[in-house]
Amino acid sequence: MYLCPNEIGCQFERNIAPPRSGESKVFEMLTGRFVLGDVCSFKVASPITDDLNDHMFIRIEYLNNVKLSLLKAKDLNDPKTKYTNVKAGQMFSATQNINFFVILEGLSHARG
Repeated sequence: MYLCPNEIGCQFERNIAPPRSGESKVFEMLTGRFVLGDVCSFKVASPITDDLNDHMFIRIEYLNNVKLSLLKAKDLNDPKTKYTNVKAGQMFSATQNINFFVILEGLSHARG
């Protein structure tokens, strides 16, 4: 499900790994340009060394002219939770072996 016909709009690797130190890491994309109907997806992978006491968090800070959906799953064949129309400011958490799949759909010919 990794599709982005406009590669200039998707500037990150498709698999993103958060730091295991417990520190935050910001991924921002303010210069790419989505084309209407573009779909870009990213997997934010839970560290392999996680145990049941570990939690991973993702917060959506800013969205512009994109629709964001988020899946929580071990893999795309078995999604546990799906959130549609995610808004800026929302925060999500996951536990051991659960990954985030972020799906962005361009809503206009502007950057997202």
